[in-house]
Amino acid sequence: MLATQYSFTLPADYDMAIIRRRIAAKGPLLDGFPGLVFKAYLWAETSFSRENLYAPVYLWRDTSGMNRFLEGDGFKGLVAAFGRPAIRMWVPRAQALSPDIASAAWATRRIGAIADDTALSDIPTGTPAPGAVASLDAYDPGAWSTLCVHLWRDRPEVDAGIQLYRVGHVSTGVTP
Repeated sequence: MLATQYSFTLPADYDMAIIRRRIAAKGPLLDGFPGLVFKAYLWAETSFSRENLYAPVYLWRDTSGMNRFLEGDGFKGLVAAFGRPAIRMWVPRAQALSPDIASAAWATRRIGAIADDTALSDIPTGTPAPGAVASLDAYDPGAWSTLCVHLWRDRPEVDAGIQLYRVGHVSTGVTP
């Protein structure tokens, strides 16, 4: 498995209705995509975030599904609209996915550093989070960082260092 996310920071005066319309139109196109576990179409705006963001997160069964997506017309359209993003990648350590993952309306994401003297086995995984419809814990062995993503039906309380997002759509792939 592999977790990925790219993020576009949009201008403070950007009309986020454009992103919401884009998600509504294009989100269902990835429903049933081979190799995809889920894609959460995440966005944030300055009414609850420091900046306007479009930042989908993916969980892939394997790299062949991810490669098929990155080589496809959907990703080409994204690049044409926003430019080619830097894609962050993490190795999943734990995930919990509810059958009603599509009911997610909010998401939280925390990225943290792994200290030089910390063994990977000593880093606790927070999955599953009580009340979340999906939870994902992963790490990046290149940057020695952790990723923790939770999808929620209701808006959660967030601490400093946690990015809050709205979820516009959740696509799930086909089970092999």
